[in-house]
Amino acid sequence: MPRALFLTASALLLLAGCIDRTPISAEFRDPVSGISIKYTLRQGHEFLAEFDRGFHIAFAHGEKDVPLAYDSGGYVLMSIYRIRDGTLVFFDREGYVIVDPMRETVRQAEQIDNAAGSDFLGCFDWYGNGKDRTLQFIPPSVRGDRYGLGKH
Repeated sequence: MPRALFLTASALLLLAGCIDRTPISAEFRDPVSGISIKYTLRQGHEFLAEFDRGFHIAFAHGEKDVPLAYDSGGYVLMSIYRIRDGTLVFFDREGYVIVDPMRETVRQAEQIDNAAGSDFLGCFDWYGNGKDRTLQFIPPSVRGDRYGLGKH
């Protein structure tokens, strides 16, 4: 292997080991059902804003970890809605995570049929500027619905 290629490969391997995989998380507590959902990100790439993502959901009688699609664009926005039957819907442009607090079930879907008339509860997203920018749950009083799921 030529020396320059070896040095480049070595430097990339060193940098790959320097990824800060410390999880970043924000939490939403549903005042109606009492469940809590923690949205967690872990840096997935040493240079780009890419993340491994997941939910940790605490129901009344148990907990579930739900892996989410890899975020390859750094666009972590996850909107939260309540549909008429009390089910919570999380939408992130990749798909839907449907949480039924009463049955304590979670499923992922590419579409949902009963979103009309849903209530926007807020979203998980980056908030703040510069060093103060963090992942947070942002209530609808601070930021409106960016997807308009309930308006379809």
